[in-house]
Amino acid sequence: MKRDMDLVRKILLYFDSTDADRVSSKSVILDGYSTKQTLFHIEIMTEAGLLDHRIIQAKLSDGRRAHMSLDGGVRPTMAGYDFLDAVRDPETWKKTKDGALAAGGWTIDLLKDLAKGLAKKKLEDLTGIKL
Repeated sequence: MKRDMDLVRKILLYFDSTDADRVSSKSVILDGYSTKQTLFHIEIMTEAGLLDHRIIQAKLSDGRRAHMSLDGGVRPTMAGYDFLDAVRDPETWKKTKDGALAAGGWTIDLLKDLAKGLAKKKLEDLTGIKL
C-alpha cells in the first residue's frame, strides 16, 4: 500500500477535532478512505512517532502472554501535534506538497521543515521581524 500524506494529515485533523483522550483505531473513519487504508496509516504514523497506539495484551496468571490483544486507543504525540500545526492551514499544506513534489519526493521531516519554513516566512512578512 502506498503512503498517502493527505491521509496522514486528515488522521491528525480527525484527532484534533475530537474531545476524547484516545480513540479506537477502528473508529477513525474518513470519507474517501477504506478502513484498511486508515489502519495502515495509523500503524506507520505510530512507527514514525506521530501517534501513540496502545495495544493491551492479556497475560496468563503464570506470566505467559495470551493470544489476545485489545486496542487501547490512539492519540497524537507531541511530534504529531507539531506536524499538524505545521500543515494545518490548507494553503500552507498545498504549498508544502507542491514544493515537495517539485523536489521529487518527501519525508515527514522534510514536509514539516518545509511547512515550518513557509510559516516562518509568513510571520516575518506579517511582523517585519526576522526570525
